[in-house]
Amino acid sequence: MDTTIAKSSASIRINSGILKQLKEEAKKEDRSLSNYLETLLYEMGYRPYNEETVRACREAREGEIAGVVDTTSLETIEASLFGSDDEAEED
Repeated sequence: MDTTIAKSSASIRINSGILKQLKEEAKKEDRSLSNYLETLLYEMGYRPYNEETVRACREAREGEIAGVVDTTSLETIEASLFGSDDEAEED
């Protein structure tokens, strides 16, 4: 079983004071800057999507399950999402 996690590199522009502080904090925790930043992101709540979530997002974007939402007005948006009042009375 391959447990290798794909990594990417990124170049960012950041305030030099913030970068200095991050480097100092990473050093105190005996971590690389990269590892320290990744750890902070996870602690802040980042969670990668699992395959089921990726599939659900794709389906939502493509309207596969819910259909197309009519964005003409607030009323048509609500009717597209929740059904119209007429449909509710028929049930």
